[in-house]
Amino acid sequence: NNYRISRSFNDGRRPSGRRGVGSIDVGKIAYHHAADPSSGLRDTAGILMTDNHSTRPLEHVALGISASENDGANDLGFTKREVNRCVREVASAVMTQGGSVVFGHDWRPDGVMSELLHLAIAHHSSDAITTPSRCASMVNFVPWPSKTTVSADDRHQYRDVLHIIEMERPDGYRAPSDYAENGPEQFDIVNRLAALTEMRQKMAKLTSARLCMGGRVSGSGGRYSGIVEEALLTREAGKPLFLTGLLGGATSQLIDACHGTPVSKLQAFQPRPDVAQAMHTTGLHKEWDVPNFGLNQLVEGNGLTREENDQLFEAKHLGDVIGLVLKGLATLRKAR
Repeated sequence: NNYRISRSFNDGRRPSGRRGVGSIDVGKIAYHHAADPSSGLRDTAGILMTDNHSTRPLEHVALGISASENDGANDLGFTKREVNRCVREVASAVMTQGGSVVFGHDWRPDGVMSELLHLAIAHHSSDAITTPSRCASMVNFVPWPSKTTVSADDRHQYRDVLHIIEMERPDGYRAPSDYAENGPEQFDIVNRLAALTEMRQKMAKLTSARLCMGGRVSGSGGRYSGIVEEALLTREAGKPLFLTGLLGGATSQLIDACHGTPVSKLQAFQPRPDVAQAMHTTGLHKEWDVPNFGLNQLVEGNGLTREENDQLFEAKHLGDVIGLVLKGLATLRKAR
């Protein structure tokens, strides 16, 4: 059931009674749409590229954003709506400085993706009109077997700012056909988790860096919590990673792993029981262990000092998170 993207969205007012959320105010976002330029994606050293030269500090930088609510977020003062607000404000800060954002989220009528599209439209530079090769400001990956619910008309209309990549059925790690007859449910589980991993590997290749916030610690259909897997694959691809404990959840457990807590004691690193059973039945658990790089090296090379990474780990306000991430990205950009 496709739905048209609404042109009305949150007016940027700060929620009351919550700490940490209102540090940055996006404010009302003007609606702008470029005439009719074509767009495309280019993957050069994992960076979304454009042909034009710009003084904007994050030009050519694509930040993957991994963020979702979790059971403990409310205890920290963050409702689902406020978690979405955090995502919007991070994305706005990156796009304001000329960067792109990459997500692996579904489009839901009550979700954040439609609002992010309006941010992308608002921040899309007017030079896109004269630069047909300019890439999308926002990239959305959709894992197999899901399909985007964004209508074909909207995909065409917003093609200069939004690029949707629908993943195909993965070739790797596919369960044998006779397994589908003997255990159809586990067969579906194996192919689904393979699809999630393949999507996350492609996101890691495409992005310049990734920020992780919050995330459920259990219930994922993948080999780990979704945010944990995206973080590990980011580092496995040699890309910078930013972790903040602002929203708690799976990212806080990643930070615990950085500090030396064994992953066997962290729920976010454990698959669901049915996923674990399917992995063992097909032998996937032997190939999909935690990557062999040291977990204490997760955030090395992200443009921040050790002290700054500690500040990011322990940040209590979204403004501090955004400031540190932008600083790290700018440092990496200048070093290229």
